[in-house]
Amino acid sequence: MSLPPQEAPISLPSVVGLLPEHDLLLCDLWGVVHDGHQLNPNALSVFEACKTNNVKIVLLSNAPRPSESVVEKLSVMGLVREAYDDIVTSGDVALSFSKTNFLHKKAYLLGDAHDRALIDDGVSFQWVDDVCQADFVFAMGFAKGQQLKDFNEAFLTMKQAGLAMICANADKWVHVGHHLLPCAGLMAEAYQSLGGEVHMFGKPHDAVYDRSFALAACDHRTASVLVIGDNMETDIQGAVNIKATSVLVTSGVHRDAFAGGQEKSPIELFASIRPDYMIESLA
Repeated sequence: MSLPPQEAPISLPSVVGLLPEHDLLLCDLWGVVHDGHQLNPNALSVFEACKTNNVKIVLLSNAPRPSESVVEKLSVMGLVREAYDDIVTSGDVALSFSKTNFLHKKAYLLGDAHDRALIDDGVSFQWVDDVCQADFVFAMGFAKGQQLKDFNEAFLTMKQAGLAMICANADKWVHVGHHLLPCAGLMAEAYQSLGGEVHMFGKPHDAVYDRSFALAACDHRTASVLVIGDNMETDIQGAVNIKATSVLVTSGVHRDAFAGGQEKSPIELFASIRPDYMIESLA
């Protein structure tokens, strides 16, 4: 059960002490398990402690691509598939939604060629190169060097045509090493501000949690769930939504704010969202 909003989060040296009280760990990847380039060396020991305490592990990522491609990347980093029970990405649920609701329709991609190549085997629709020919828009993210303002004209065209946007990544920003880069959540926010229809996938929205609980064969109404993440708007809000215990990693997406780079800390900025615990890095 989450702490009342007025109570300050408890600082932790390690999450291992929380494991015996929980049945399932939902763990964020980017900013927690890795930084886009390198694996957090403590991740393996935390996951080994989960196994020792019979805690199931579902890795929960807002990556806008199928989980199979994320499994491969994690393996290259040194996190083998046997280290965790399952993985769910926002790309998984976005593609599943498209198969149900946009079967054989024409889609315009907001993303780069690499993004498209990662999902081509799983699509149930036809890509078009002109947004004016599309039945809907599939938003994965920004190509290198793109900024939100580059899409102003496309958003207006989409709105005039009444096109729905499937946003396959609810994140707005992500750290890749030392660089902070924009994500598809910014596109969705801008399109919604114009009155556009958006179907948002990833944390904190329900579909990724429903899929996670199903894979873990876990009833979240009775199980004790631990959520670890670095994003207040996605990881911690999602934990609040499912009434899970939450741990905020402060060295992730909000690290500049926690280091004093902003006038208010993330805890003050997101006053209605409160993690139960805080930790500098997964340990």
